[in-house]
Amino acid sequence: MAAIQNWDNCSICQQILDGKPMGGTHDGLVALSKRCYHVFHKTCIEGWLEQGKRTCPNCDLKHFSVCEVVLNPENTRQYQKWLADPAGYSYEQAFIDECGHSHQEAGLPAEHILRPKELRGKDRREQLTRQEISQFYHEMNAALQRLPENATREQIDKARLEIVGAESMILDSIGNDFEDIRNGFAEIRQMSDRNRVKLAHEQLLTQYCRKTIALRDKVRAKSRELDRLPFSEEKNRLERELIAISTRITQFSQEFTENGRTNERSIAESRELLELVDSELDAFVAEQPEHIQEILTAAPPPAEENNEPWYQSTAVKILGFIACVFGIFAIRRYFLGDRSIKPQEEL
Repeated sequence: MAAIQNWDNCSICQQILDGKPMGGTHDGLVALSKRCYHVFHKTCIEGWLEQGKRTCPNCDLKHFSVCEVVLNPENTRQYQKWLADPAGYSYEQAFIDECGHSHQEAGLPAEHILRPKELRGKDRREQLTRQEISQFYHEMNAALQRLPENATREQIDKARLEIVGAESMILDSIGNDFEDIRNGFAEIRQMSDRNRVKLAHEQLLTQYCRKTIALRDKVRAKSRELDRLPFSEEKNRLERELIAISTRITQFSQEFTENGRTNERSIAESRELLELVDSELDAFVAEQPEHIQEILTAAPPPAEENNEPWYQSTAVKILGFIACVFGIFAIRRYFLGDRSIKPQEEL
């Protein structure tokens, strides 16, 4: 028979990994390491660890314990298929038979068909997870408790040293968690700083944009006044001038926006650019004819007052409509409700 990796012999007892009982307490079950993926007899690896050995028999992986070894019936099942037809067996076809699709479609090596489903596609790893560190620590404490009364000083010291190593790993894991927390706070602080700078840009931009808003309001107020006047050449000329002025003010507003809302610039740089645009706006107002300057420098137009009577307000109209609808339904129920019942009473 052609040799297949991890199928021929257990590296501890050198017997075939066929999943068959071998007599006595040796049940022949096949076990797999969850970190290095080497395969042994379950009974053999448990006996290996009971001897105080904390490394993988194949690759010397450290902090090896019984809690990271799981049963591997997939290996046994595939071994039996290979045993039935060594020449015709292939990992690729076995993957298709077991999973219903090729290993390329799953994005996995075909040899991973020998592993349990939850361990396929994972690489060897040296480090333990937080849960595995906790399990290793409890296993080391249990191993110390299992020492016989006549255990030598060397055995006791070795067991205690393993517990100290497990405690050190727990402290390192907690330290890593604190480091992650510190990194998280640093990211939050950076985000807060970015938001504060953004808010400062917005406030600075608003400060300068108010000026263009006030100028546009004055131009609009003057345009509304002109709308009430009869047609004349002077009115027509002034309207054209106001349209041109309004367009230029809009351009100044866009320049303010472009120079103010930029995260790539500092507040000082944005303020410098905005002041430059503001000086250009002042120069634009100063160079206008006297009658235009009067419009642009006049007091802000008063807010329009709502002089309509209270009974013509929208809210009153809506309430009146709802009352009418309820009144119609009430009248219909009063006049038609009894008539629909009387014929039934007469019958």
